Amino acid sequence: MTLREIENIFPKEKDAIERYIHIKHHDVLLCPKCDKIIKISSYNKGSKAYQCKKCDKMFSVFSGTIFEKSSTDIRIWFFAIYLILNEQKRITARQLQRDTRVSYKCAWRMLKLIRLSLENDESAAKCWREIICENINVKEA
Repeated sequence: MTLREIENIFPKEKDAIERYIHIKHHDVLLCPKCDKIIKISSYNKGSKAYQCKKCDKMFSVFSGTIFEKSSTDIRIWFFAIYLILNEQKRITARQLQRDTRVSYKCAWRMLKLIRLSLENDESAAKCWREIICENINVKEA
């Protein structure tokens, strides 16, 4: 699996975010202000934020996740998670930097957050596999 293949699966970042919402939130978002189940009114690409139709509150579906406050494309995050879940040996930040074409600082931060997520939540790996690996034919050696 390469980053290009991830980009073919999710042609736009919005496609990857919609996949995340479908798996993680079962296509239902709850407004943090009015606490109502909402339909998505609009998506702001720059801030990865959604707006509630009822109260006009802007919010991110990534609040409280490893993606919070990250300007890195979610497809790069998905690829990094895929690499970490499928590597035989521990991947290094330098290797992640090369594979994802991000800065070393970004790769190190992503690696740290993904590992913490996997260590602190046993169901995280299953969720990530469902989000990223479903419908991807992975050749096993």
